[in-house]
Amino acid sequence: MNKPKIILIVCLLLITGGVFSWSLMNKLSQEPLSPPHKANLPLPSQPPVSPDQALLVDYQATPQEPYFHGPCPITSSLQEDIRQRNLPLGFNNEKDKRQWQILSQSLEAPCSLETFKKRLKDFVLVLVKLQHPQNHRLMGNSERGDLMAYTRVAICDEIAILHHHLKGGIDPAIGQDYSENTTLTPSKQERVLFEVFYRSCHLTTANAFRFGSVLFTRAAFYPEKQDWNLILKTLDIDPQRPNEAVCTYKNR
Repeated sequence: MNKPKIILIVCLLLITGGVFSWSLMNKLSQEPLSPPHKANLPLPSQPPVSPDQALLVDYQATPQEPYFHGPCPITSSLQEDIRQRNLPLGFNNEKDKRQWQILSQSLEAPCSLETFKKRLKDFVLVLVKLQHPQNHRLMGNSERGDLMAYTRVAICDEIAILHHHLKGGIDPAIGQDYSENTTLTPSKQERVLFEVFYRSCHLTTANAFRFGSVLFTRAAFYPEKQDWNLILKTLDIDPQRPNEAVCTYKNR
């Protein structure tokens, strides 16, 4: 076989292979991608949902009555932490007040960035759960509204404490008068996250009358939509994640 024929055959083979590859890639690009598999997390603890009201069961993707989807339980300890952060300040061990001495100690006590991020994630996850459309089947609207208002305050409280632990603070303009333990140095991504939380805290009078004899303004967490989405992504919170945000219950 002479040289021109060999070159011609090779060119034909390359052209044929290229057409086949292009056709295959075009077909794959038109096929819908399979949804990512969502592995179920371990079943959360039942409290504080009353077993007389609904029973927590293994997650079901498409529950049918008497089963239904609802927000996963919010632990009693987390609810108590949120409630404590909304109490008025006290200085002489007064009942039902948050003692300044304990608060000032939290500004000085060593704490890691991971611990702060874990607390912020826990609080944000509470908001996600309270926004679930089936929440009314597990708690009353008044209870839900109060806990949501308290959680928005608790998030900003945690950010204020975090500010006094960061070198330079979240916003250097507001100073760090109460702490000398500013040892934490966040990464660039962490600092962006904390700044987003910080700018999402606004003075508000919403539900102020429910907080007792305190000032009628509070710093509360009201993020813009793009900031909310960034927070969820950075903290790895999926509002549809089984047995973390969404659980399956059985009606009693």
